[in-house]
Amino acid sequence: MLSDFSNELQLARLRHTNVIRLLGWCIHGEERILVYKFMHNGALDHHIFAKTLSPDVTEEHTCRVVGTSGYIAPEYAPRGVYSLKTDVFSFGILVLETISGRKNTILDNRGDTVGDLVRDAWRMWKDRRLHELVDGSLGHGYDIAEVAMYAQVALLCAQEDPVDRPAMTDVAAMLSSESMSLPTEPKEPSALSEGGAGEDTYINRSSRTIDITITSSATVLTRVRLIIDQEV
Repeated sequence: MLSDFSNELQLARLRHTNVIRLLGWCIHGEERILVYKFMHNGALDHHIFAKTLSPDVTEEHTCRVVGTSGYIAPEYAPRGVYSLKTDVFSFGILVLETISGRKNTILDNRGDTVGDLVRDAWRMWKDRRLHELVDGSLGHGYDIAEVAMYAQVALLCAQEDPVDRPAMTDVAAMLSSESMSLPTEPKEPSALSEGGAGEDTYINRSSRTIDITITSSATVLTRVRLIIDQEV
């Protein structure tokens, strides 16, 4: 889809050692081509999800990663509100997917949501049933205490209200420490698609907002609303 193609071109503006470099792109009729530097080890989503794909799954059905509600924080999806805590949410989703081998949002044949990884993971964590969350391909080759710690950190990152999410510096400290006790328990998630009061609460408590417009040579126009943390 054109929107996915445009998202990839927007991401190409990023320069980071952990972001694959876009070498070039081309649009010719119905053909849309993105040329990236070759990744010898493949992409993370291939290692997590490739085993679950059916033979008839095509690139057209698997290209929707950027811009889907499963990875975007609830305060960003409806109004384009962005802050440092927006990427924390996405990181939490990625950790849960790595633990479970599942995609965050499960859709039926009509495109309706029939499963939500965050809510399922929270119930299993709360009921001490995390063995049901772990990717079955791991067998029994894992430490359930480590899984509990990773799941709790991921759920904290995926909190609906940005104020309840930890900063990435705190996330790194929690994941790298063997003795650090986690500061709080994650709250029960509601329906993420409803958005809730997270956006307004966060804006009113500790931030100021600015509107910016981003343009690129690909004639892609994007307007986003940034939340600037006062403590930064």
